[in-house]
Amino acid sequence: MQQSEQGPVWQIIPKDFVQSKVKFEATVTKLGKKQHQRHLVITDKHILLFKENGKFAHKLLPLDFSTRFEIFRDAPTLKANVQTKKSTPNTPHTNRPDVVKPEDIQTLGDILHIRLSVESSEKYWDFTSDQETLKTFRKLFGQKINQMGFHHMFKVFKKIGKGNFASVYLAERVEDGQQMAIKAFSKNAVYAEENGKEGLINEITIMRELDHPNIMKLYEVYETQNSLYMGLELLQGGQLYDIIKKKVILTNKQIQSIMKGLLDGLAHMHSKNIMHRDLKLENILFKEQNDINSVVIADFGLATFVNLPVYLYCRCGTPGFVAPEVINITDMSTTYDSVCDIYSLGLVFHILLTGKPGFPGRSYNTIVQQNKDAKVNFKSPVFDVVPPQAFELLKQMLEPSPKKRITAKQAMEFEFIYLCEGNQQNVSSEDDGNIGEVDDKPGLNARIQKINDQGATFDMLRINQLTNSPLKSPVMQATNKMKEVQNKDQQMIMRTPVITGRTVGCEDSPNTTNQFVSPSVQFKKLQQNQQQAPTGNVLLKYTQKPQQQQPKDNEDEKKEQSNVAKSVKAALSKHI
Repeated sequence: MQQSEQGPVWQIIPKDFVQSKVKFEATVTKLGKKQHQRHLVITDKHILLFKENGKFAHKLLPLDFSTRFEIFRDAPTLKANVQTKKSTPNTPHTNRPDVVKPEDIQTLGDILHIRLSVESSEKYWDFTSDQETLKTFRKLFGQKINQMGFHHMFKVFKKIGKGNFASVYLAERVEDGQQMAIKAFSKNAVYAEENGKEGLINEITIMRELDHPNIMKLYEVYETQNSLYMGLELLQGGQLYDIIKKKVILTNKQIQSIMKGLLDGLAHMHSKNIMHRDLKLENILFKEQNDINSVVIADFGLATFVNLPVYLYCRCGTPGFVAPEVINITDMSTTYDSVCDIYSLGLVFHILLTGKPGFPGRSYNTIVQQNKDAKVNFKSPVFDVVPPQAFELLKQMLEPSPKKRITAKQAMEFEFIYLCEGNQQNVSSEDDGNIGEVDDKPGLNARIQKINDQGATFDMLRINQLTNSPLKSPVMQATNKMKEVQNKDQQMIMRTPVITGRTVGCEDSPNTTNQFVSPSVQFKKLQQNQQQAPTGNVLLKYTQKPQQQQPKDNEDEKKEQSNVAKSVKAALSKHI
């Protein structure tokens, strides 16, 4: 039964509604028992519905996690020699020969119509238009809301990662051949985790706001009744952590390139009033093998909007990489600024320049205390070989006071970044194109040459320094094997929500879609195994209720966390 406009799919426009900038608008045909012409307008935050020839919006749909869309297409064109047979209605779905496999499709059929629906209702709103208009709606919807369906839209080649709650697959979108890393997980597993759904909505909302070559891209999110699938950018170059762990000696130019890319990504992020809050070696990745210029920032599990009244996670991050204004928080309602990311990146920069962590403690407690004190030893002999321009930038980034610390945009203006090799060609071409501006940059070529000479000296001396004193970074061990601390003053939220829980690479599986297992099926198998599991199994909390009464302080803490989650959810609704 088709849904009327007066039903729960569309919402009444509030009196204080302020329309944001229009991204696209078109007149469409609403499908149902009676077809009507309606005008749809897409803004950054809403879909607005106008009656035919109407001057004012009639209803709206928020572009948030609760709104979904589904594409209905004509029959696809199949590859040569692919045969299908008709089946009876009673034939099980998995055995039906008329169900086309994604790998047998040559091209998808035309879009017949698009369906809009909401999480809280089984009703829907269908509309159609010409192909170009429908394709534009499909593209814009994909950037903002979840698309229903998954299996018939992707060719899944092999599993490339796995974790406790998610599996990652190399897949190709049938529609356009775009390869992605598909992160698949069960809704039941995520929603059973404390603040799981709130964390999921927060992270997807944030990633949808970001579009930059130095930030891991979220293409689209797909949804079925029991599972969610994140279509992520395929990153095949590994982690910066792996490079440091292997004691690869990076040159001055390579360090410049890495820092320029990361600062560029942070500047974009901060311009959107978003802070990452977990910058460290493991969350800095590369798109391609052996391509330093392809650096990206990844893992937004602890990211948040700066201007929320309360954060879902307040004191968070990885000790050894946390800004002092964050790690020293005692009042969990405290808010802070995005320059906290600059301090974290400064500690990464410290390792790149010296091969050693800024806080070289040999235990978790020591690193936490050093991080709280925020006293980096800038008089250490390890800085003797560091170029002066890099040393000055490092000190400005590791300024303990957030009010005195430089921003990402200001860091980009330092000579160490601005005059790196990638920018020198742009500066040169600009000067050649306008003779009148040559005198505006006196001694520019000399300064570039000086930085290059200092970089060459840095490379030679650092090779000798690191060769004679192999890298032994206690902070590496600390970030991999952090011990639980009983002292609440030193506890940090380090683990991201299950949606981005760490996955590890796995051996290549055969190139066959038979390797793909629905995450909801995996979760059911996990539940079955847990029924026979020993009492000490930590995963039992997802399938069994606690048999003993929890202490009152734990109950109060959970209530407080629940209230925080509700507050964050309400605040997020203002962003989307």
